[in-house]
Amino acid sequence: CSDGVRISDGTHLAECVELFAECEQIVGIGVNCTAPRYISSLINQAREGAPAKPVVIYPNSGEIYDENQKSWSGSSDVINFGTAAIEWFNLGARLLGGCCRTNPSQIADMRSALLSLQKNKVKTI
Repeated sequence: CSDGVRISDGTHLAECVELFAECEQIVGIGVNCTAPRYISSLINQAREGAPAKPVVIYPNSGEIYDENQKSWSGSSDVINFGTAAIEWFNLGARLLGGCCRTNPSQIADMRSALLSLQKNKVKTI
């Protein structure tokens, strides 16, 4: 997605998601390879368009890939993936992972944080 509301061609994510809201073959709605800074808003968009579908999120590092140069530029979003995973879960994401330029340590932080929710039985939505 190009920001917290639109997919790369400019269409609102909620509009895209609505197309699949009633489709039984679609078991989840997801956002992949998008900067972490946009994920919370995109979860809200996905839930707005298809409230009954589980939300899948696989953010990248926040860097930008240049197709022409075949290289990454910019800097990573400075976030704690464990803290972010709890926020994303509380917003409604149910399948969480990482995409381009995320690393095993960030995924482990997400796992640990989410397991702590289960262990501590923190109230979630």
